[in-house]
Amino acid sequence: MTGIYRVRVRRGDVEVEVESNDKNFVERHLEQQMAAALAVAKAPSHATTESEPPCGTRRPLSLREFYKQVSPKQMQQRAATIAYYVEHMSTEKVEEWKPTDIETKWADTGEKKRPGNLAGTIRQSTFFSRIRPGQYRLSNTGLEWVEGELERDDNHS
Repeated sequence: MTGIYRVRVRRGDVEVEVESNDKNFVERHLEQQMAAALAVAKAPSHATTESEPPCGTRRPLSLREFYKQVSPKQMQQRAATIAYYVEHMSTEKVEEWKPTDIETKWADTGEKKRPGNLAGTIRQSTFFSRIRPGQYRLSNTGLEWVEGELERDDNHS
């Protein structure tokens, strides 16, 4: 009984596998296939342009759309919704932020009511964790609240 020779090679995002009962065939074709696959991966795709997203893909949600989807009612919920967006969904994601960063994003929500003492709300709320003086991120409580609201919204859609 002859053995099967199988070789799988991965370079970056490209993976090639060659299998045969002929060892010489596998060795000859492995590099040829890898070179061809890498050339295809590096070639520019003309199927879409940057201004045209491919069919079936969605544009990222804006902060205003996300805020509307979550529908926060209380000040800490509003701040947590913005913080979640900044940490997880924004094109410039950050792991920690200052209360002034959240206040700056407030206008993008479409919310007319402005926070009075946002820094105080953030300091006192269990929705936020202080990382170092003046730097915060959402706590597990805050994350769970926002994600719970998103799940509730999905279930009512």
